[in-house]
Amino acid sequence: MESRLSPRPSAPPTTLEAEETPPRTTEPTTKRSSPRKPIPKHSMYPELDSNVAKLLEPHGLTMTFHPIDTDKSTFSRHKTNVVGRFKCPNTTCGHHKWESKSIALSIRLYPDNRYNARVYHQRCSACKWIVRPELDGRDGTYAERIAYRLKKWSGVQVERVYRDPMPPGHALHRAKLCEGCRAGRCKFFKDKRNGSRKGGGKRGDGGQGKGRGKVWDTGVYH
Repeated sequence: MESRLSPRPSAPPTTLEAEETPPRTTEPTTKRSSPRKPIPKHSMYPELDSNVAKLLEPHGLTMTFHPIDTDKSTFSRHKTNVVGRFKCPNTTCGHHKWESKSIALSIRLYPDNRYNARVYHQRCSACKWIVRPELDGRDGTYAERIAYRLKKWSGVQVERVYRDPMPPGHALHRAKLCEGCRAGRCKFFKDKRNGSRKGGGKRGDGGQGKGRGKVWDTGVYH
């Protein structure tokens, strides 16, 4: 007949073992906040291609928007500026808003009648966050300036279009807040090594502060 043996009870720890064994403590779990994703310094607006196509249609021009943001394989490149509005998403600076007439724009022409345009963002003067602009609202300079340049590249005779310049006392272009200037792709940028043009003024940029003196943005297409 098999006998069932109960397991032997474990011996209690000796005084020395109890002193050497540290008590188990539960570490507090702290939820680490994920780092903020880097904000891009420029972007493209393929959703506005239809606005450009409408301006090219009367001249019999058909262009396709090139979805890859690159300078490689370009036939021509041209830098200009457009009008847009900004709203800083950083809640700590009170959703700072401003408007700029000097948003850097780089237009590029590729083989097979393809084009695209890179729009450079600006920094909020309050918190220095990089902000993407809102384009082609009531102004429409994005489509107009791209269509103007594509027409010239296609051999269409076009007149230089003049837009009203900034009113006296309007904020001047501030290169430190312009990602186009930082990349050397803004028409107001001036490389001190060769003396090319740069935006001036000590204060402001597109509504981020009032400035005095010369206004760089004349509003003329070129």
